[in-house]
Amino acid sequence: MNIKQKTTLIIVIIIAVISLLIVNAWNATRGESDGVKTYAVALEYYKAEDYHKAYKAFGTVPSNSTLKPAALYRQAKCAEFMQSPKLTQKHYRQLIRRYPDFTLSVRIKYLLAQNIYEQHPKRAKRKFQSIVKKYPKSEYAIASKYYLGLIQLRELEGVTNQTKLALDLQKAEDYFKDYLKDAPAGRYAIYSINKIKELNRTTLTSEDNLIIARSYYALGEFDLARKHLDSTNVAYSWCDIVKNYYELRNYAKVKEYTEKGMAKYSQYVDKKDMYKAIDLYLQASSGNKNNALMYLSDLSKGREGEDYIRYITCRNSSIELKDQCYAQLYQDFPKGQFAADALANVFYSNVKFGNYKTALKLGKEHLNKFQKSNSTPLVLFWLGKAEERAKNYEDSRVYYKRVMKEYPDTYYAYRAYVDMYRIENPLIVKDLIFKPVVFPYEKSKDGNMVVKLALLKDYGMVNELCKNDKFVQSWLAYEDGKYNTSVVLARDAMEELTTKPPKTDFRWRLVYPVHYYDYAKEFALDNNPVLLLSIIKEESHFDPKATSGVGAKGLMQLMPQTANEVKSAYGIASNDPNYLYNPKINVQLGSIYFSKLKKINDGSEFYAVLSYNGGLGMVKSWRNKLTYQDRDDFLEQVPYPETQDYLKKVYRAYWNYARIYGTENE
Repeated sequence: MNIKQKTTLIIVIIIAVISLLIVNAWNATRGESDGVKTYAVALEYYKAEDYHKAYKAFGTVPSNSTLKPAALYRQAKCAEFMQSPKLTQKHYRQLIRRYPDFTLSVRIKYLLAQNIYEQHPKRAKRKFQSIVKKYPKSEYAIASKYYLGLIQLRELEGVTNQTKLALDLQKAEDYFKDYLKDAPAGRYAIYSINKIKELNRTTLTSEDNLIIARSYYALGEFDLARKHLDSTNVAYSWCDIVKNYYELRNYAKVKEYTEKGMAKYSQYVDKKDMYKAIDLYLQASSGNKNNALMYLSDLSKGREGEDYIRYITCRNSSIELKDQCYAQLYQDFPKGQFAADALANVFYSNVKFGNYKTALKLGKEHLNKFQKSNSTPLVLFWLGKAEERAKNYEDSRVYYKRVMKEYPDTYYAYRAYVDMYRIENPLIVKDLIFKPVVFPYEKSKDGNMVVKLALLKDYGMVNELCKNDKFVQSWLAYEDGKYNTSVVLARDAMEELTTKPPKTDFRWRLVYPVHYYDYAKEFALDNNPVLLLSIIKEESHFDPKATSGVGAKGLMQLMPQTANEVKSAYGIASNDPNYLYNPKINVQLGSIYFSKLKKINDGSEFYAVLSYNGGLGMVKSWRNKLTYQDRDDFLEQVPYPETQDYLKKVYRAYWNYARIYGTENE
């Protein structure tokens, strides 16, 4: 073959390869297009419960479509509804074989095992055991333990060897116990409790009773929980006893067992459970909180939990005692769970008194010792503030930029932005550009199957594929009109992220959705509607039926007496006794009330927000009593932790609405 022939052959091969690639690309595109159209038609049949037509339609989704695994899964579900177990299992097995990495593989394996459990228990047992081994943290592994317990009991039939019988009974019982430990309020919880009781008619141990009691507690059966808690070892169960008695509103018992536990048994319980018990004790002692703290402090000396009680004591101390309290806490527990917050407060105290050299040293110690702690944004901001007050402006900007970069959604990022750019009006935006809440991801890891399913509104399939993704669960709740649930799920999911996404990320819209903003604008008066929206978010999380423990109602959590006074003064008519649950009226009255608070506070939104939570009288008292250079100083010294946190949450929400929907900030 000469050079000319070789060249011609190479060109022909290249053209053939390019043609093949074009054809494959065209087929793939067509497959995707046809797949979406066919899946959409099948889904309509499925939603209409016409499972025969849906089954056939899902079967015509092209094999090269990214939706094919979902279509096969839907076919299996159709077959299940058509009461065809063989066909159901066929499609499940086909799905596992063709798509072994499909997200729902563990669910499919579980369903296959469940389907053959009655007829073929030994085969089912192997499948359930495989799920427990390969996916130990999944909900299906937990449920598999329940079935393994049932299978173990069935295998006891005909066993005569007493030693083997005893061992196998113990295995069955352990499966049911493990299920209850992992899913105390699970679907099979009551069945598991009954099985454990049947297997131990007269020999329930303290541990058995505690497992059962925790399950009853999780199920809201507090009287039944109490009966079993009475038969437990108090050393290990006192926190559970406290929580249960609190639900039964027996506050005397709450106090009795908390005091007994802290005095004798604090080392035997989980710290989180102990902290919860202490919190409930203080709530049950609300009229004498300081005395209760002092008493618990005496009981806990040298014991587990002492640092938590002292931390609460510091948070609730008077201005005169707070600084020394935190300094002593840090000195006594320099590596404890609350050391970061204690050092942050000692650091700020030095800034407050102008001891900038010491403050800078302590601030840098905090950053080195407690990286990514909850108090790190505060420390970064006040390091910037301290450098600014010391006229080290370049160093100041370094810290301001750092808090904005590393903690972009926090209250302190907002304050850093305002200070760094010398913004006179802290309300940096007056209006928002509407952006709809959409599916939280532009792309997914499965060829965008989930994104396409979301666009097709196959919410059931999206839910199955993304059960452990709080952002997707938030979006599903939003689509279902459950705005309160949606925003709480998204908020918690965002808090769990170590590194926050850019402000353009769709997930932020779930954390900060724009509900009832039209009412905030309509009734704004002299108020900033974005700030009103932020108050609504933090007060009720957009639940118009929200009711607090003290009786505050609706979106802006108005007390009925306050609302009635405003309604009468401004001639707002309503014959509905539940008018505060009307979003429009609630926002109107809330805006009027906030405007009134602002007027009394010399036109300050800052002090009005504090008054909205802490009360006018207290804010006036703090303004007269505290020594401060500016409002940043003032806020850090507010003696009510709840009110201080409330203002930070409201302005954090305002800042994030400005970031996500505004145009006037960077």
